This record gives sequence, structure tokens and C-alpha cells, in this order.
Amino acid sequence: NDPCEEVCLQHTGNVKACEEACQ
Repeated sequence: NDPCEEVCLQHTGNVKACEEACQ
């Protein structure tokens, strides 16, 4: 899994936002 998304999810829990931010 993408480490950016992993970290993002730990902070926000928002999968959609993390996918957007990390693409």
C-alpha cells in the first residue's frame, strides 16, 4: 500500500481525501 496513504489515513481516516492528496 502507498505509504503516503498509510500516513494520511492515520491522521484523517478519510480514504477519498487521502487518495486525492497522494495521487
